Amino acid sequence: MAAVLITGAARRLGREIALQFYHQGYDIHLHYHLSEPEAQALAQEMRDLKVKTSGKIFLHQCDLSNNDQVSLWGSQLAKQDPSISVLVNNASAFYPTQVADTSLNDWNDIMSTNLQAPYFLAQALLPCLNKNSGNIINLGDIYGHSPKKDFSIYSISKSAIHALTQSLALELAPKVRVNAIAPGAILWPDHLSESEKNKLLEEIPLHRKGQPKDIAEAVWFLSQASYVTGQILAIDGGKSL
Repeated sequence: MAAVLITGAARRLGREIALQFYHQGYDIHLHYHLSEPEAQALAQEMRDLKVKTSGKIFLHQCDLSNNDQVSLWGSQLAKQDPSISVLVNNASAFYPTQVADTSLNDWNDIMSTNLQAPYFLAQALLPCLNKNSGNIINLGDIYGHSPKKDFSIYSISKSAIHALTQSLALELAPKVRVNAIAPGAILWPDHLSESEKNKLLEEIPLHRKGQPKDIAEAVWFLSQASYVTGQILAIDGGKSL
């Protein structure tokens, strides 16, 4: 049976992506950092669904900002489950960083989680992905194309993940495909007021917020689209237009 590894799978978009693959019969490797209760609850929810084609569920704790942990965990996982054919790099650090107040710790935290970990996880799992003609799907952001004010490091990291996607697509072809999703307004950040939300919706051609399911379905599509690689698919209601 095929298996998928999803980072940051306990909550938000990662949770919906995990459920999408579970319904399709994959073995699910759920990664979390500090969200163990949510990860355990999601695993139990999946088991309770009693999907006839369901696979096995595995939980993994790892601090993606710690490269030693990432490399060791990734290499161990590749040996433990050589059936992994899909890597979804969903985990992300997201918080404001104004240039005047940003510290090196902020830079290292965001860049290591959002960019360095996806790169070295891809490296560690490459034997599995090559063997299984697998694919990697990275979660970028429309702010990787049009940066968000006061979120400079986050925007830089997402621009870099888009470049990483296309670089790996060239290097790992023809055996491994690499694509990315660039979500728009899917989940509201905690700091947005109602007036800010309404203003943002007015700027979206479809005049509505997307749903986590929209991202999960797009990830599933890219995982199965055998002639698509090196693409960054914006799921943003037309905002990037």
